[in-house]
Amino acid sequence: MASLEKLNETNFVLRGDLVFETISVVYEENLSIFQNIKTSINISLEGVEHVDSSGLALIVDWFRLMKKNKLHLHITNMPQQ
Repeated sequence: MASLEKLNETNFVLRGDLVFETISVVYEENLSIFQNIKTSINISLEGVEHVDSSGLALIVDWFRLMKKNKLHLHITNMPQQ
């Protein structure tokens, strides 16, 4: 299971594997965050070990939602994979 943990208003950490079997839950549970956010945010991927193409698509979609609101998304601690 993957989850996005809110540390404070601008910092989040993603944990778990971002693979086809897990991204739909992460997307559904956090869509409102990206639709209603008013500031640029940082997401650390320090807790992510495996990412497949669907996980990458999720991150790209988050970038799209932030850009739509004229905000920035910063991704840190990308896994080696």
